[in-house]
Amino acid sequence: MTEAEVHLRKAVELAPETYDANHNLGELYVQLNKLQEAIPYLKRAQEINPSAYNNGYDLSLAYENTGNLEQARQQLEETHQSKRHGRASQPVRSDRREK
Repeated sequence: MTEAEVHLRKAVELAPETYDANHNLGELYVQLNKLQEAIPYLKRAQEINPSAYNNGYDLSLAYENTGNLEQARQQLEETHQSKRHGRASQPVRSDRREK
């Protein structure tokens, strides 16, 4: 386990309902090519902030590269739909918790 992974896992443990904690750990797993591990964190980040375009795109790529093509297509469609309807936004900062 890398030092970054240890710190990010601790962040999720301390603040499981924040976008940043989940997205950052999911993003790290994507960078480490640990896509199966990335999916639950990217999925949770998407639930917290469904309009975060980058997270939705990363989630669709993780699905695609793990062979979940239907989920990848559906996620990409939802991500592009959010952007087209002006709902795409920057990630929610970790000090702003979603309820």
